[in-house]
Amino acid sequence: DADAAAAEAAAAAAAEHEATLAHLAGSFGAMTEALAGERARVWDLQRDEFLTLLRLAVERTVNVAIDARREEILAALLHEALEAIDAKAEPTLTVHPEDEALLRELLVRAKAERPNLHRVSVRVNPAFIPGSLYLEYPEGLVDNTIASRFAEVETVFAHLAAAEASGEGGPEGVPEAGHVDG
Repeated sequence: DADAAAAEAAAAAAAEHEATLAHLAGSFGAMTEALAGERARVWDLQRDEFLTLLRLAVERTVNVAIDARREEILAALLHEALEAIDAKAEPTLTVHPEDEALLRELLVRAKAERPNLHRVSVRVNPAFIPGSLYLEYPEGLVDNTIASRFAEVETVFAHLAAAEASGEGGPEGVPEAGHVDG
């Protein structure tokens, strides 16, 4: 029975071939799953570094812009602050020591344009970031400090970090499996 032996050998070879393919498919699936897990782990590690780098870039960019346009920015903040208060109030403006002379000059100009603007006192606070303006008056305050504005940006970063940690939206910018950026 050579035909029976040949058929049995062919069946055994087919079974061995099928077992080998099943083993290779399982190995490939495990390797793909491991790579996907590694991709997510690498993104988790890099996300915090990316947010830190982005935060530093925003702070640096804002500080460079403030240094380059300090008079324009301080004048706009002063105008915004003065618009927010009643002209009869006696406000106190607090600025960084480097900005005191510039603020006093801007106040002289503002008083020329606003004759109803009464006595305004100026204080300095070396803890402020240059370009900041803090206005206090009897009915409230206007916080136009750079630190308060950075705090608003920090809120955005905290929201991004929380969304990533909770899995909302997924890791945008992370290449999908099978795609490579670059």
